[in-house]
Amino acid sequence: MRFYSFYAAAMICFHILGSASLCGQIPKGQNLTSWFPDQFFVCRFDGLSQEELLKLLTLNTLKLQSLDLDLHVASEALKVFVAVLKSFVRESCYDGNVRLKTCRKHFQSAEFATHERFLGATFSTLLNVVKTFFAKDNMIARQFEFSSYMFQAMKESLRMLQLYTFPKSPARRLVHKMIQLNVQMLTLYDSTGMPDRDSKSYKKDVAEYFRALNLWSRSFAILNDVPPSTRVFFRSQKSKAETTIQILKRKPEKIGGGQPLVSKLPKTRGRQAC
Repeated sequence: MRFYSFYAAAMICFHILGSASLCGQIPKGQNLTSWFPDQFFVCRFDGLSQEELLKLLTLNTLKLQSLDLDLHVASEALKVFVAVLKSFVRESCYDGNVRLKTCRKHFQSAEFATHERFLGATFSTLLNVVKTFFAKDNMIARQFEFSSYMFQAMKESLRMLQLYTFPKSPARRLVHKMIQLNVQMLTLYDSTGMPDRDSKSYKKDVAEYFRALNLWSRSFAILNDVPPSTRVFFRSQKSKAETTIQILKRKPEKIGGGQPLVSKLPKTRGRQAC
């Protein structure tokens, strides 16, 4: 009976969304696990809270290990993972327990830290599931590459932000902001690592990040008595941000043309300095 209910719901999703994969969208106000018990992924994440996304990721991980997978299922699983990572960058008046002067969009590093172990275990499971498709489908490989890149970048940024947590020094404060900027800009990519120009706020966000980069660079340049290690580290973060901004402002490339985008992104494992 469960199979037929799953099949019927899947056919409805096929018809409504016109997709080649079994996609759906969780109705607002309904519990994630009570809605469509056999559903193990969705195609759109608009309106889902971080809690719902984390539940969906957990559900994905459990279901994916027990199913005969196809490319579409593997692709959707990676989309969910990236959506979860993006959920840690949002507007808030707090960073951990620290009250910010202005409410703004930023990387919730303290919150990410509480979920890091779970996300790492989940990502390892996803790797074991989707790696069989790398040779068959370039898109899956790109999705995994970007998922891995973003997760690694957020983990490294967490460590760096712990070194530069709301310091009194103007130089260290600007380093903190630049680390935050590099994480925030990652949310402007889709799950394949391509700039998500279809996003409503894409142009506005790129322009805002570009202004912030220039402002903080000028502010840092006029500071005196900055420790050499801090100056070197700021320049490293600035270089990363400049590379990302160039990619985001670039005209769209032809589909399938050029290098995979992740290879053009700034390298992770930046030099850490106190």
